[in-house]
Amino acid sequence: MSFASKTVKLITSWSFSRWSVYEECPAKAKYKFIDKLKEPGSAAMDRGSALHKQCEDFLKKGGRVPKDVKLIGDTLKDFKNRGALAEADFTFTKDWKATRWDDWNNAWCRIKADVTIAPVIDDEVPTAEIHDFKTGGERKLANNDFEEYYTQLELYGLAGLLTFPTAQQVKSSLVFIDFGKVVEAPQVLKRGDEKKLMKKWEVRTKRMLSDTTFKPKPGNACRWCHFSKSKNGPCVF
Repeated sequence: MSFASKTVKLITSWSFSRWSVYEECPAKAKYKFIDKLKEPGSAAMDRGSALHKQCEDFLKKGGRVPKDVKLIGDTLKDFKNRGALAEADFTFTKDWKATRWDDWNNAWCRIKADVTIAPVIDDEVPTAEIHDFKTGGERKLANNDFEEYYTQLELYGLAGLLTFPTAQQVKSSLVFIDFGKVVEAPQVLKRGDEKKLMKKWEVRTKRMLSDTTFKPKPGNACRWCHFSKSKNGPCVF
């Protein structure tokens, strides 16, 4: 008698958000990215998407700054005047070579940046910029708690160094739409930082990309998780 072997499914590509979900709970990552189970939306998520879209439309089309994002109006105008790209995609293979977003066979890491400004070659220090819009964040701002966001900007900075070979450095910031606040990343990434950053992210994502069990990580977040037992989800917690 023969038995068909059960195929073990893996997460084979990643983004910052995918990695963040896995770090929160491997089981949640499985439900979302392997089992493709849907989560309900929320008013906050819908509002965030709408405000991001208004910023994107202004950077692409110009015109008047929408009233809902007027607190960052001057920042948006500055980005626009300096030729900012909105919603730029950066996709890399396992050896950190650029590829297409829809290269389903080889795409390994996908990054979408809200604002990207290419370096000006004639500048004394050609600098690329990558900026990220955030909605909400009152508690983060009050507590000066941006570590998770800075980790995200670090990955975006690596994408900038790999994408713009003329850039000698990459600067990045968080732009809080609701408060008109721009928070600069504490680290300016320099040309030559690429190797250590690539290695750092390979180490960070290794556990996720090799995981075959996706064990739950019970904790406070279970209270809000759509996949939790209390919400009739598939999780045992």
